[in-house]
Amino acid sequence: MSNSQNASSASRNRPQQNDDEIDLGRLFNVLLLNKTWIGLSLLAGLLAGALYALSATPVYQSNALLQIEPKNKNQILGELSALTGNESGDAATEIQIIRSRMVLGTTVDELNLTARPEYVRPPFYTKYFGDKRKVAPELVITSMVVPDSLRGETFTLRYQGGNKFEITMPDGETHAATTGTAFTAADGVSIHVSKFAGLPGDEFEVTPVSRQSAITRLSRSLGVQENGKKTNIMGMSLDDQDPARAQNTLNTIIDHYVSQNQEYDAQVAGASLKFVDQQLPEIKQKLEEAENALNAYRNRNATVDIAIESQGVVQSLNQIDMQLTDLKIKESEVSQLYTPDHPVYKAIAEKKQVLENARKQLLGKISNLPKTQQDVIRLNRDVQIQQAIYQQLLTKQQELNITQASTIGNIRVIDRALTMEEPIKPKKPLIVLASTLGAGLLSALYFILRSLFRRGIEEAHELEDIGMPVLSSVPLSSTQRKRDLVLKHLKRRDKNVRSNFLLAANQPDDIAVEALRSLRTALYFNLMEARNNVLMITGATPAVGKTFVSANLATVMAQGGKKVLLIDADLRKGYVHELLNVELGQGLAEYLANPGSSAQIKTTSVAGLDFMSHGTSNKANPAELLSSPRLAELLEQASSQYDFVIVDSPPVLAVTDANIIGQLAGTTLMVTRFEQTTVKDIEASLDRLRNNQIQVAGAVLNGIERSASNYHAYEAYASYGKTN
Repeated sequence: MSNSQNASSASRNRPQQNDDEIDLGRLFNVLLLNKTWIGLSLLAGLLAGALYALSATPVYQSNALLQIEPKNKNQILGELSALTGNESGDAATEIQIIRSRMVLGTTVDELNLTARPEYVRPPFYTKYFGDKRKVAPELVITSMVVPDSLRGETFTLRYQGGNKFEITMPDGETHAATTGTAFTAADGVSIHVSKFAGLPGDEFEVTPVSRQSAITRLSRSLGVQENGKKTNIMGMSLDDQDPARAQNTLNTIIDHYVSQNQEYDAQVAGASLKFVDQQLPEIKQKLEEAENALNAYRNRNATVDIAIESQGVVQSLNQIDMQLTDLKIKESEVSQLYTPDHPVYKAIAEKKQVLENARKQLLGKISNLPKTQQDVIRLNRDVQIQQAIYQQLLTKQQELNITQASTIGNIRVIDRALTMEEPIKPKKPLIVLASTLGAGLLSALYFILRSLFRRGIEEAHELEDIGMPVLSSVPLSSTQRKRDLVLKHLKRRDKNVRSNFLLAANQPDDIAVEALRSLRTALYFNLMEARNNVLMITGATPAVGKTFVSANLATVMAQGGKKVLLIDADLRKGYVHELLNVELGQGLAEYLANPGSSAQIKTTSVAGLDFMSHGTSNKANPAELLSSPRLAELLEQASSQYDFVIVDSPPVLAVTDANIIGQLAGTTLMVTRFEQTTVKDIEASLDRLRNNQIQVAGAVLNGIERSASNYHAYEAYASYGKTN
């Protein structure tokens, strides 16, 4: 059974894996393979997090506690809320009031927060680096006026000692100034600093903004929430880089909020008192007139008693009239606060209409009584109503006077603002932990994604699945890699640097050389069945290691007692002479170009190994030279004189040279690079060679490294070749 048939059979018997499945073992191997880089990423994340945590400007929080108390029943607002069924002192409403421009805008104006100074901290100026100052730097700006064109620009104020400081304008111009005296520039800038304390050299940056921007910034740093449900206990907090400023600002917000609450209640009470004061003289006069009319009627007609039924009607009328009077007072109060379309205003109007309808019904009952009885009822009712209304207004007047004189609002400050000693930001342990884990996860994700999207050949069966038998798998030599890295470093400017280290001659016990020995054994059997002993070694693409395989395979064959000729047929970029440490001189190009010339074959330091370079002459058309009949003559002569003739040819997909040489070779070997050569590259190369009647005997999987697919297997044969 041939090698291709064996490969096909193995391919059929191998279990197929669904492409949609995730191989967890492979992913785990990826992490193990790159554990060093992941560890370095974790360390870098740790250092970056620690550096940021130490250098970040600390942010302090000041907090306070308020209570919203229920409105007193005698107070106007409590009575109005009963009309709509809403409870007074709603925390959600109060939170919106606190965040309003009415409260925050007044705070911004009072504290001049449109020009808020920010201290410029030196690098790592923290307690960990010996902060020995006794007084914290402080800058108090009483007023700052700038034109609109300079809003958002940064002004730098630098302390000079005493009452002197410097002002650096946005354009870089510097001016001297003193505290307590307003500084005025020609461009309309005016700055008045009332206090500047610190050490000489301390700097503050001031970026003036508009009033609305300052209110927005203050609102973002302000936190207001109800502690629990229906508790009417509100917690307030304010974040700021300056702990003293945070406490002062929050206390100012509380003061303005409480003040507006008191002013609101006093305003409502004042509007009601004004209405009562206007109504009292009129009601008193009406009462006197009603009493005089009743006395005069009784003098004329003697005393007339009112029936029991009529007394009930009169009392009902009196109650309705008193309620109507009370609603009129409330209507006057509401008119100061709301429009006629407001629900409270509409509720009062609806209640008045109901009372008016009831009053008309009672008046209809009285109209059915005898005239004398009607007159007595009417006169008595007028007197009683006016007395009740007058007494009601007197009582209301006293209540409103007391309310206006002792208005304290319904907001009670439980805890004034107090700044915590420890900053809330940055949370150093959390930052360091997040930075470390984030760097590690990103690093792991990078290697996993790179592994998933890498399409290079990793295992021999990938070649066997397409009918390409793998004659040998050559591990990447650590010695070869180190030598190549050194050479690349020495020739950093040379992009075409090539290796000059023959591994099989200098490190014969290397695992890569041992793999080439197994390839040598396999090729012996293949060459026995071939039409000649010429072996062409090629690759699909450049930089797959075909020259490495050619030179070292020729060396191990010669070391095995065979007489070998190595021909460098890469007329474009051949460098086999560097590996063998042989002068380039005349070679294949000169032989093919000059019909009368003889083959320039050189001996090497390896016994039994001869070499023919690609030559030094101008090789403008290498394919034309290789098409010469002299190449066939050369290979035929060499085949008869040597046990094996190895030809190092250019890549198949790069140029057509391999297609020409392969027709003369009895055996063709395809070199592939681990994780670099793709299956499509091999398939395209095979199609091109087969079109030229060239059969590939097998492939060499070169440069195998430890990867996700062979992590544990690699350890086994990588360590086998090591000697103690």
